[in-house]
Amino acid sequence: MSIDPLLGLLTREAEAEAESVLATARRQASELEGNAEALADRRRAEARARQRETRRRQLRREAAAIDRRQRETMYRERAELLKKIFARAEDTLASVPVDRYVAMLDQLVASALEFLGDAPAVLHCRPDAAARLEKVVAGRNGVTVVPRADAAAGVFAEAADGHVMIDNTLPGLLRRRAPALAIELAGKLGAGA
Repeated sequence: MSIDPLLGLLTREAEAEAESVLATARRQASELEGNAEALADRRRAEARARQRETRRRQLRREAAAIDRRQRETMYRERAELLKKIFARAEDTLASVPVDRYVAMLDQLVASALEFLGDAPAVLHCRPDAAARLEKVVAGRNGVTVVPRADAAAGVFAEAADGHVMIDNTLPGLLRRRAPALAIELAGKLGAGA
């Protein structure tokens, strides 16, 4: 046998093997390319999902901030309204004529004097209530009624030495009840909102 046919056979086998290796390499390259594209698609989808979730969280935070600012504004406005209501009520109560609260005057004096015990006391009141107060304290020694034009409706009592003061004026009573009344009013204002 001559060497040429052998070389031809070896060349054909080498070419066939090379073609087989190239086919395998092309198939693997195609698989790798497909896998790489699938991985890239998956990563792009995951990135888009993360971006959507980040945006949703951002929108929730923004919505919560807007809601919080609206509530703060509402509460601030409600507090201002309550402040105006109480200021107006105090002004109105300060000048109520004695005949409108005469039924409670005895109780206002009694509760003020209870705090002072037997100590000498001065009761400040508006001039239109002075006669009534003098009748109420007529049997009590050491209690003086002092009418004052600038006094609020009700009674302001103090120990004669000035160390203890009891504000039983109508505006003073309102100020003491204001926190509970504010809660009640705020609830009613909120129910109407």
